[in-house]
Amino acid sequence: MLARVASAKKIKGQRLYQLARKNQPVELKPSLVEINNLEILEYAWPNLKLKVNCGSGTYIRSLAHDLGQRLGCGAYLSGLVRTKIGDYTIDQAVKLDRIGKDDWQQYIF
Repeated sequence: MLARVASAKKIKGQRLYQLARKNQPVELKPSLVEINNLEILEYAWPNLKLKVNCGSGTYIRSLAHDLGQRLGCGAYLSGLVRTKIGDYTIDQAVKLDRIGKDDWQQYIF
């Protein structure tokens, strides 16, 4: 597969996004990812909204691209909201306008 997704993944010591900025095509080997749950939240042609519970190292932009290829219609990611990473959830997030230069340390766990 030709790399179309710019990520922090490294190929021969260089990050994919750095190679993408130089317009250098890179051959990527397929990698197994863990999808624990995939739920359709909303569908109104041509937009599909999914909720994905996945393992570490899963690139959701690549998932969207691959789904489009399998469906024969193409697809891309127009938005992404990360609601959980590890033990941290979006409910624990603090809006940036609440953080000041003098009190930012109180928001670090």
